[in-house]
Amino acid sequence: MTLALDEWGAQGAPRIVCLHGVRNHGLHFAPLAAELPEYHVVALDLLGHGDSPWEPPWDIGAHLDAIVETVGVRESVLIGHSFGGRLAFELAARAPKLVPKLVLLDPAILLPGHVALAAAENARTDKSYVSFDELVDRRFDESQLHLAPRELVVEDLASHVQTSADGRIAAQASTANSGTSAQCSATS
Repeated sequence: MTLALDEWGAQGAPRIVCLHGVRNHGLHFAPLAAELPEYHVVALDLLGHGDSPWEPPWDIGAHLDAIVETVGVRESVLIGHSFGGRLAFELAARAPKLVPKLVLLDPAILLPGHVALAAAENARTDKSYVSFDELVDRRFDESQLHLAPRELVVEDLASHVQTSADGRIAAQASTANSGTSAQCSATS
């Protein structure tokens, strides 16, 4: 199964493959790619995210198979955030000679199964808010992001929000299966 992807930089340059967390999509890595023009940065939409297929299974094996099918077998630095960190870790363990460097950002590696399941189920629930500011506030509360600069969270969420027919705001996980997209600006 092939995944949707975004690419920046020259095809022949050293490659970085970026894998996002449960609540994101590949475009989350666009600012990083802008800082690394000397690399070919590839950011995937994992199964059930962004413009990639939404049909299960979404287990680790299915994710790994889809990643390899999409990016092929070529030496690459892997960067993984949260669940993407777990997948990057698993890929590096599967083919260590193809991963010269592994960057893990808050990887979901040692989570007990029941905790990971609860977090995934929580991320899947339909959550909408009265305002963009409320969405940002809830993301801080739920993710314990109180140490992150608020402007970074605002910028990230503003890149993937949608407004429903009743005017409520939600973080958008898919552009393929979404309602009306909206650009939001926050007064925060």
